[in-house]
Amino acid sequence: MTRREWIKGFAAGALALGTGPWCALQAAVLRRRRGPMPPPVERAPGDYSVIVLGDTHFDGLVHATYHGHNPNPPAYQIEEWDRNAGMWADRCPRLLQAAAARMTSDTAFAIQLGDLVQGDCNDNATHEQMAADAFAAIKNALGQSLPLCLVTGNHDIRKTDTDSTGAADTYYAWQCARMAEEMGKTIDNTTFYFTHGPDLYISVNFNSPSMPIIEEALAAHPDARYKFLMTHGPVLPSDTSSFTWHLWGGNNSTANRLKLRKMLLENDVIVLAGHLHTTELTEVMTDEGRITQVIASSVWSPESRARSQPSRIGPEAYGLWQETVPGQDRFAEYRPAVTRYLRSSLAGYMRMEVGARGVTMRVYGGASSSPAHVWRLR
Repeated sequence: MTRREWIKGFAAGALALGTGPWCALQAAVLRRRRGPMPPPVERAPGDYSVIVLGDTHFDGLVHATYHGHNPNPPAYQIEEWDRNAGMWADRCPRLLQAAAARMTSDTAFAIQLGDLVQGDCNDNATHEQMAADAFAAIKNALGQSLPLCLVTGNHDIRKTDTDSTGAADTYYAWQCARMAEEMGKTIDNTTFYFTHGPDLYISVNFNSPSMPIIEEALAAHPDARYKFLMTHGPVLPSDTSSFTWHLWGGNNSTANRLKLRKMLLENDVIVLAGHLHTTELTEVMTDEGRITQVIASSVWSPESRARSQPSRIGPEAYGLWQETVPGQDRFAEYRPAVTRYLRSSLAGYMRMEVGARGVTMRVYGGASSSPAHVWRLR
């Protein structure tokens, strides 16, 4: 018996029990939808586009700008700073210029999906200055009049020492102030929501998510044409060693994770995420509904990532990496319901087109003017 056959048999047996020690697994395993999704009701008018950026890890061109006061940084941070310096010396400005060139008169706003900055600053004033510089770099490229929505990432609150409290408080206050200006509404939490035309957008701070705010957003807009959830760590886990780096992905947050998953399925939500430095499309479809997830990356390093080909395509490929790690396959819960899957190390930017005819994501590698992928999301 192969590992995959064992897992399928284990999951099927647990589903059949209904009671006993495997009840938790019964509640967790997704089952694929038995028929097609119902045809969409007549959609409200209102067409527009959105520029989507993944992680940007802004770090300035010279490390001393932000890190000269830190005499003994760990080796992994030096490697990341070198990577970021190489990107922002040339490739990131070209990427932003290319994204700006894809903007049209109907471009409504831009989204940056977390890890705006590298972090790793030893004092809060320097951390805030790094965030302000990164924000200015993107606004200068895309235009001051274009609203920029920021999603909170883990690097956005990371310091060089083990105490990130000051960095988190500093970034949260700065982000809320900037988002209130950009969105034109009061924002006092790094999990917040807004509407554009008939559509709902929920931005979630996956470091410290607020379930009440997510519930409030969905309850307040049950008839939204499309519903988007933006989070740095994805909802559907990426098939990597970073399994727990997804929204409510820790071992002690199963109840919230399953509650969120049910709400998103029932509301036919499109998830936009980052963190993995990969380009991915994953979709699950069950009798409860559908979740379509896009992971974006703007970490254009090395240069070859502008032309990267998919390494895994098709639902049967989801979870295969974890199967190579003994005792680490935690994807039996998700795999049965996966209907679309693509994974690539491509880095670049995206243009999302939203309207009465559906939602389409165009994926561009590096500073390309031609899409590497075109995905119909709705």
